[in-house]
Amino acid sequence: MSLFTLIPVMWPSAVVLSRWLVTNPSFVRNKKILELGAGCGLVGLVAAGIVKDSVANESVIMTDFNDVVLHNLDRNIQLNNVQACASTRNLDFFMQTGESNAGSWIDGSTGNVEEPVDVILAADIICKPDDATAAANTIFDVLRPGGEAIVVCADARHRFGVDRLILECDRVGLITTSCDVRSLYDGGLIKGSSGENGLYKTCGYIDDMELTLFRISKKQQTPA
Repeated sequence: MSLFTLIPVMWPSAVVLSRWLVTNPSFVRNKKILELGAGCGLVGLVAAGIVKDSVANESVIMTDFNDVVLHNLDRNIQLNNVQACASTRNLDFFMQTGESNAGSWIDGSTGNVEEPVDVILAADIICKPDDATAAANTIFDVLRPGGEAIVVCADARHRFGVDRLILECDRVGLITTSCDVRSLYDGGLIKGSSGENGLYKTCGYIDDMELTLFRISKKQQTPA
């Protein structure tokens, strides 16, 4: 599947994470937010829609590593009229070290070191085992101490390497909990408000696909 085929694709995890945000809007209010591997940008756009009318200094940074994807994201931001609070940046997982205790990350276009954020959102960002290592490094670097990431992924039968995510997060010192998405809100994140499983309209969703929601937090720094 080519990159140009993937740009407009809507993955099931992105729909589930967007539904979770609508159910938990306070999670992104009054926060600096970054979406990893944004793709077409559904999750980031939903977050921006939640915070756009706030008077607080909130922002949503939608990231990907490919300039074609970023151009499409810029267009989607304009189409959804959230340019006042949303922007795009180039972020490549494999450029991050997993060593920034205070939080900082490298912009893939400029090489500049950027400030950390309060919240990371990510959906289906792991497709092979090395992605789990790079994703953990990135989450650690991008989060400020005390920040939290919400990551939704399909199970390891469909997204190779997902089973390594908790181990890799533990390696860099992140605290991770996980749960089956079907166990949340009486399955509402799967069924949606219509009571029908709209996930069948997304790319690649099948009956036996299990979706996991990971909550990943970075410890507060201990004063010297």
